This record gives sequence, C-alpha cells and structure tokens, in this order.
Amino acid sequence: MVGSGYVAVAAFLGALELAAAAWAIVVGLRSVFARRGAPPDVAQDRFEEQTYLAALLGYLVLGVSLISWLVFYLMLDSFLPQWPGAMCIYGVTQIGLGSNGIYGWLPKLVSLVQVLKPALVFTAGAALVLYQFYRRLGTRTLLPRVAWVLSVVAVMASLDATTELAYLAIPKRENVPTSGCCSASAIGHERIQPPSVQTQRQLELRYYGCHLVIAALLLHRVTATNLPRLSLELARLAMAAVTLAVSMEFLIEVASPRLMHLPYHRCLYDLVPRVPESGAVIILLLWGTFCVGWSSVVGWLGRAPESETVAAEEARRWRAYALVGYAGSVAMLSFDLWLA
Repeated sequence: MVGSGYVAVAAFLGALELAAAAWAIVVGLRSVFARRGAPPDVAQDRFEEQTYLAALLGYLVLGVSLISWLVFYLMLDSFLPQWPGAMCIYGVTQIGLGSNGIYGWLPKLVSLVQVLKPALVFTAGAALVLYQFYRRLGTRTLLPRVAWVLSVVAVMASLDATTELAYLAIPKRENVPTSGCCSASAIGHERIQPPSVQTQRQLELRYYGCHLVIAALLLHRVTATNLPRLSLELARLAMAAVTLAVSMEFLIEVASPRLMHLPYHRCLYDLVPRVPESGAVIILLLWGTFCVGWSSVVGWLGRAPESETVAAEEARRWRAYALVGYAGSVAMLSFDLWLA
C-alpha cells in the first residue's frame, strides 16, 4: 500500500466532501417534506431557508473540490518514487492495468476521478452563479431552479468523493508500470513518432481558428425571438467544448514538446511541472470554458418574466469573463511558444 502525506490529505478532503454532499441531500429532502401541509407563505419561507443552507454547503463543496483537484495530482506525483519505471503521473494512472479483480479497477477509477472533478467544479460554480443572481434579483420564481441545480451538485459531489475514496482504499501493488509514459510498451508505438510538420500546422490552425470562432460567438448578440437565442447558446456551448478539446490536443501534441524541448515527449502531466506558466494557460482555458457554460445557465435558468432583461445582462458579463480567459490563455501560450 502506497502511503504519503498527500494520501491522508486527499482522504480527509474526500470524507469532508462526502459529508457535505450527504448533508446537502438531506437538506434537499427536508425542503421537500417541510412544505407539505404548510400554508403557502410558510412553505415558501421554509423552502428559501433550506435553499440558503444548501447554497452554503455548495460553497463548501466548491472550495473542497478545487483543493482536492490539486491535491489529487500532487498525490499521484508523490507515488512516482514507488515505481521508478513510471516517468510521470501518466505511469501512475496505469497501475493495475490488466490486473484481475479489484486491482483492475484502479485505472478506471483514476480516469473517472479526472472527469468528475472538473465536472463538479463546473456544476457547483453554475449553481452558485445562479444562486447569487437569485439573491441579487430577489424574485422567488428562480428558487426551485436553484434548488434543483444544487441537488445535482450534491449528487455529483457524493459520486466524486466515493470514487476518489475507493481509489485511495485499493492497494497499489499489482502490474507496476515497467516503462515510461511515452514509451511504446506503455501507450503504444504510435505515440513514439512525433506528428509531421504538416499535422502540427493543421493543429495550430485549428487551435487559433477555434478561438477566433468562439470569440465571435461570444461577441455576437441576438435580441430576436427565443429560437435564435437558443440556437446561439447551443452553438456557443458546442464551440466551447470543441475549443477545449482542440486546445488540449494542441497542448499535448505541439506545445508540450516545444516548450519542454523534448520532441518525442508529448505529455501534459510533465508539461506543467517543467513549464509552470503552462498551468496558468490551462487554468485560463478552463475558466473561459466554464464561463461560457455559466453564462448559458444564467441566460436560461435565470430567465423569468420579471428577470429577462437582467438575466441577459448577467449572461453578457460572464461571456466577457470567458473572453478574458480565452484571450489570456492564447496570449500566454503564444508568447511561450515564441520564446521556445
């Protein structure tokens, strides 16, 4: 069994997140039953009180999930001395690959955690953005929507915490990686060969092209009927997802070997420790992507007859934040590539 200080911290954060999620679920159930049989005004007041408590738990979950996201990767990095054959975190994530029984679940669990943590941060942020909009507006029309999104956050937090705790509980001792993360035996021969110059140029064009398209969509405004608005919001969300995928591919296949000066080593896990400013590039990229989603959440779940104009303004504000994130990410990465 691998042990380190980060394992203890990760276990504590996972337990705290699970407790907060369980409490939030209980609060949600209490808000449903507390309204039964009560006069409408009393039921509404109780519902608002329970939603306020759920929002406080949402802030706790958001903070814990952000910290645990960082601690999770620090913990994986602390496992490296246990397996000299693992060159970086990628090698650690392959521990248990091909094993039978419980050890075979290790790669699946670590992959699921890496998906759940950013998804949880996005969902918790969306819930709290909507809640803050409700608090500023003061209309109770939005309250059930806020409660619903907070309930989704509680379920996702419980799933994230349970998955991470299960990964921590399983001993890491079978099928130890015998080679580095960029070797043929670890991830396939196709990763050894660097992409051609033409492929790199295509990736570069796609990277900058996607950012130009998402910027144009964020700046474009529609004031007509609901259908064009919905179409534009869906286009923004789809383009944000495409931009994130293309940007990650560009970082792995083109940026990481150039910035690390290792043409055969294309690994995002190694890029951040070796080139610390690349961490800021990724954070700004994720911020821009999340803000696009949060603007859509406010623009649609925040809409009501008495809040439509304010919701549109709030959505534009979050789209402006998204533009700042995208522009900062592209500018920093372009400058680093130019220096390299």
